[in-house]
Amino acid sequence: MLNIKLSLAVNNFLEYLENLDADTKRAYTLDLNAFILNFEEDISINQISTNHLKIYLNNLKTKDNKRVSVSTQNRHYATLKRFFDWLKKENYIQENLFENLKRRRPNKDLGEVPSGSIIRSLTQDQIEQLLQNLKEFELREQVLFLLIYTTGLRISEALKLKIEDIQEDGSILVRSTKGNKPRKTFVGKILKPLLKKYISKLEKNSWLFPSIKLSAESMSYGRARQLFTKISQGIKNYDGSKITIHQLRHTFATERVGYIDSILLMDLMGHSDIRTTLRYAKADVKAIKNAFDVFDQRKFR
Repeated sequence: MLNIKLSLAVNNFLEYLENLDADTKRAYTLDLNAFILNFEEDISINQISTNHLKIYLNNLKTKDNKRVSVSTQNRHYATLKRFFDWLKKENYIQENLFENLKRRRPNKDLGEVPSGSIIRSLTQDQIEQLLQNLKEFELREQVLFLLIYTTGLRISEALKLKIEDIQEDGSILVRSTKGNKPRKTFVGKILKPLLKKYISKLEKNSWLFPSIKLSAESMSYGRARQLFTKISQGIKNYDGSKITIHQLRHTFATERVGYIDSILLMDLMGHSDIRTTLRYAKADVKAIKNAFDVFDQRKFR
């Protein structure tokens, strides 16, 4: 058994995760750095107990000093569990600290809902405002965010596309996926002319969205988020929070549920579990009702 400091163990773990997509690794890094800062000093990993973990998770606060949501707490739980499972596997620790530590359950009396049950898609008015705002920006930004909205790609998947991934038949080969399983999606009507014009201005064999400062690298997630913040200025969620890039992906799914078979939508989204895709079915009852009526009219006319 190896006895090392927490910060070093975290660094070793993050190196172990080198093959993860950028968004996921960034989330792990933020969560684990927050855990390190929870302690007054850089303690040994063998000094950490299940009670430490329980107190830390139950005392996570938002910037407004309110208790974090169930989904946020359980994200931290999942991060720490994977970290400590890895520590045990690598023989850094002997005890499984999560054996008797359960995830936080939603309290329905407080209005809490199960993690993953809320789908935050954008309304038609929000999309129209976003598309209007996009017209004031460079072609690169227009293509990037229209690509995510019209294909349902994750931002990390879009940023890792290369020009060669755009196929002549109008399909897009997505190589850098969350589950490392390549899949295909398709260029839609609204995107096609802009994408063709955009690609004609790029060098061959390069990233589809290269970094301006470092042309040999793709645009970073941080830069994409900065651009989206400018483009989405003035567009808010119903609770007053800022809309996010990921909501474009959610919107792609909610607009198509009921119109596209769930298995096909699952493949387009790159989901490994149909239950993940079916969450969107709850988000757009109107689409489901419309699909029912269309079939009903065809069958019994």
